[in-house]
Amino acid sequence: MIQKISTNDFIKHLRTTQKSSAYSSISPTAFTVAYRRTFSDIPFTKELYNELEKIRLKNNEPDFPDEYKFLQMAPLFEARHKLINKLTIDQHNFQILDIASGLTPRGLEMTADANYKYIEIDLPEIIK
Repeated sequence: MIQKISTNDFIKHLRTTQKSSAYSSISPTAFTVAYRRTFSDIPFTKELYNELEKIRLKNNEPDFPDEYKFLQMAPLFEARHKLINKLTIDQHNFQILDIASGLTPRGLEMTADANYKYIEIDLPEIIK
C-alpha cells in the first residue's frame, strides 16, 4: 500500500526521522532525481528506483508528495547525466572518482567496460 501524505506532514517526517545534520536534506533530493531518471532511457534507472522503493516500503516510509517530483525537470537530469558520460568518454578518462555520487547508475554503466575504474563516494546514509 502506498502512503500519500501532505507536503507539511512530509517535512515533519523528514525532521523527526533524520539525524540532525547539515546534510539531512540531501537524501530526499537524491531520491527525487533518481525518480525523474526513470522517465529516460538511461540504463539501470528503473531497476535502481525499484530497489529504492522496496527499501522505502520495507521501512514504512511515506512516498514523496507529487510536488517534490517536478516531472518537468526530468529532461534536464537526463541531459546532464548523458553529457557527463559523453565528456568522460570523449576525454578518455578511464579512472573516475565520483564524489557525492548520489543514486546515479553511472558506475554501473561505466564499469560495463572493463577498461574503466570507477569509485563512488557519498554520505553513509546514501550508501546504506
